[in-house]
Amino acid sequence: MIGVSVIVCCYNSASRLPETIKHLALQNVDPTIAWEIIIVNNNSSDNTTEVAKKEWNKYNLSVPFSIIDEARAGLSFAREAGIVTSKYNYLVFCDDDNWLFEDYVNQVFKIMSSNSSIGMLGGVGYPVTDSENLELLHKFSGDFATGPQGIIGTSLDDITESKGYVYGAGAVLRKEALLELKKKKINYLLTDRIGNNLASGGDVELAFYIRMLKFRIFYSDSLRFHHFLPKNRITWSYIKRLHYSFGLSSSLYIIPDIYFKNPRKQAYKYSTKWLFMNASRNLLKKIIISVIKGDFSKDYQKCLIEIINQAGYCRGLLINYKKNRMKYVEMREKFPIT
Repeated sequence: MIGVSVIVCCYNSASRLPETIKHLALQNVDPTIAWEIIIVNNNSSDNTTEVAKKEWNKYNLSVPFSIIDEARAGLSFAREAGIVTSKYNYLVFCDDDNWLFEDYVNQVFKIMSSNSSIGMLGGVGYPVTDSENLELLHKFSGDFATGPQGIIGTSLDDITESKGYVYGAGAVLRKEALLELKKKKINYLLTDRIGNNLASGGDVELAFYIRMLKFRIFYSDSLRFHHFLPKNRITWSYIKRLHYSFGLSSSLYIIPDIYFKNPRKQAYKYSTKWLFMNASRNLLKKIIISVIKGDFSKDYQKCLIEIINQAGYCRGLLINYKKNRMKYVEMREKFPIT
């Protein structure tokens, strides 16, 4: 069915939902556009469901609003449950701390319906925080799904083709692409956030598979939202943990990445042993160059973050050896070279 399904995944979201739901209620949607809101309660231990009902009832709107439960912990599982429940072909992943601008749904429909090649579409998040550590937020804003996204320069009207993926917050998916992937029974290795665990990369992994189906990934700065970042996330210790997690995750989508770029590359290039040796060499190189050039004294934080990220990647390759071997076999089976 042609329309927009907004999927809000929640884990202990009672304190965050009021503002998120308020911005959904304020959407200025063309009356000819069908749309709905789906709240996914992902194994919460607080009163997320009750708060969601109470907040939505304040606005007395006729927009279809449903709440479903997903017992499997993990953002990817919650999104999957929302996808299964959704009625419409354009899906918006609105996190429980995303405050969509009032034209978001309208823009989603306009862009997605005008170009059938778009499989995934990203927007731009503007950070809002109660933290006083604004310097740290500014330096690492890209790590929090905020700011413009990487592009490769192919433009169509007001959208630009992405470098290969967009962040999951506020992202739009074409349901047709997701159903095609479901038919292929893809074995997803990344589950994104699980409770307070900083697992990530599910959106990146998904983007690779969507591109393998010949859909394209775009970015539009007309899709705007505020991303609320509480002060407990704008800390140096949190950012270090986050980047270590980024490194771990990248070790699990490296095979789809390599396969997408060149499926005919020699098999040894997919060897975890080769990848690990190459990653370890790069880690050692980063450390040596940083010491020689004095990078630690110039910008200690960014220099250390690069090393932490690379260390997480090396460890991930080491512990995910079997998973990566199986993923290579799966990629050859599900996406054969033509």
